[in-house]
Amino acid sequence: MVEYALLIIAIMVLAAAAYRSLGKSVRKNGDKATEELMKQ
Repeated sequence: MVEYALLIIAIMVLAAAAYRSLGKSVRKNGDKATEELMKQ
């Protein structure tokens, strides 16, 4: 039971780290796309 809890915690930490790093990139690209659409 403890092993499953540790595994879930590890997955949550990895998911949070991925979200933090990818979130910035996705937001930057979204802002760039919005800017390009507004030019037209």
